[in-house]
Amino acid sequence: MALDLVPKCASLAAVLVAASLVQPAAAATLVSPPVTEAGGGLVECSIVNASGAAAKVTIRVIDNDAELTRAKPVTVAGHKSQSVHAFCSGTCNRPRCEFDTSRPAGDFRAAACVADHTSTNTNKVCLPAP
Repeated sequence: MALDLVPKCASLAAVLVAASLVQPAAAATLVSPPVTEAGGGLVECSIVNASGAAAKVTIRVIDNDAELTRAKPVTVAGHKSQSVHAFCSGTCNRPRCEFDTSRPAGDFRAAACVADHTSTNTNKVCLPAP
């Protein structure tokens, strides 16, 4: 008794090809432009998860192309936010923020801000991370 495996193999091949075309949700890195050439003393990085699904987020605060601080990866629930700040050593130079996420960039809104060295955060300037 011979088995006809050709139809079964063709069906299996079609399922494997279809499964390989499905792409998983892509992780993304959002990067703000430098907020200013020089100024302020405090860098604030904030991100909001605009989707309904939780995501892992890591925030890096950068000054003069050096990392001031890197927050541990945290889970940010859908429609919730996370922020990190760091003081520059003196005046901030080309401060910016980087946000590594486990979901596509379109699921987030993020910003980098620079403020004076005061508890009231006066003279704050912010730019979005596209």
